[in-house]
Amino acid sequence: MVFSIGRETHNLPDLACLLSEDAKKIVLVNRGNDTALQIHVTLVPLDREFDLAELPADGRHEFSLPAMIAGAKALVRYENMAGRRFSRAFRLSATETGEEDLLRPLFPIFGWK
Repeated sequence: MVFSIGRETHNLPDLACLLSEDAKKIVLVNRGNDTALQIHVTLVPLDREFDLAELPADGRHEFSLPAMIAGAKALVRYENMAGRRFSRAFRLSATETGEEDLLRPLFPIFGWK
């Protein structure tokens, strides 16, 4: 079992997308243990897209917005060093708390999404 967990958690970037406190920036954080590559962020329905070549483990990057936003949905696509692709969606809101799952494991195991 230990070997199975070790194989699944190796080379695993884990990106999170947040809205800054002043609602003028999109913050991208890599909570995983590997560099995320070819990152593409789409903000729906704001019709804005951002690209980032790479974000190292424990790295943070901010994308500035031209004005404050009340809410949006961020679609984030990226891949790890081995070429495995990942895609996640995040709800961004200036007034509500994030939708972080309290039951989420500290590190992704067994294909948990």
